[in-house]
Amino acid sequence: MSLNLLSSVTHAEEKKEPPSKPELPVARIIAPLVIPVGSNLPIRIRGDHLDKAKKMILELDGETFEFDPTDKKADLGEIKGFDNKEIGSTMCMAECSIPADWVGKAFNVSIMTEGGQTEAMICRVAGEKEISEKEPNQGFKDAQPIKASQSVFGEINHDKDVDVFSISLKAGQKIRISVKTNTRTTLIDPLVSVFDRNGSQVSGQDDSGLDRDPDFVFSPPTEATWFIVLQDAHRLGSEWHAYTLKVSESTK
Repeated sequence: MSLNLLSSVTHAEEKKEPPSKPELPVARIIAPLVIPVGSNLPIRIRGDHLDKAKKMILELDGETFEFDPTDKKADLGEIKGFDNKEIGSTMCMAECSIPADWVGKAFNVSIMTEGGQTEAMICRVAGEKEISEKEPNQGFKDAQPIKASQSVFGEINHDKDVDVFSISLKAGQKIRISVKTNTRTTLIDPLVSVFDRNGSQVSGQDDSGLDRDPDFVFSPPTEATWFIVLQDAHRLGSEWHAYTLKVSESTK
């Protein structure tokens, strides 16, 4: 072999770079936060490098189930009010069969790619007294009836969306109204207002102390039907604005 040819081969070998390692996936937000009892519904996770997903993994008490993705997307558009650097620009979705004995329990959800496995996100199976929000429910006429000691889970689906619930109460009956979200896994900043049948606001709350989730007691002055209105405090909404609204009897 000539010196010139040997030199060319040597330089070619020097220019070779080692193959890059697959990017580590990151899970940032999940929807829904609550899965209805006995359902086989899609679970969606948005974050970084999730378009490379191989499996969605569900785990509870050492019991693990793996599901193949049914949809993966890259280069997602931004959601109004949020930067993709914060919420990611890729998504993985899978149709997950939920075991019957998981009713009322929280479980871990993660995504596996060639680059590794995401940190677990928390999802929960609805309990017996939890119901799903039903559309349309954007006004008093279409308000969804709920009872004390009942929870409803849903999403604020689009900008300026509101979910309205009606509840019949006796005079002086005390109920606690609270919203449960997870600031790490959903985008909603919930705001709750209570109205009478004439459309006058009689109670409500945005943040509860340092917690952005409302939590307050309402005691109606008269026996009547009252309307609980839930919305995002910034009038934003998307499929990632999930919440659980709980109404319970209060002794305080």
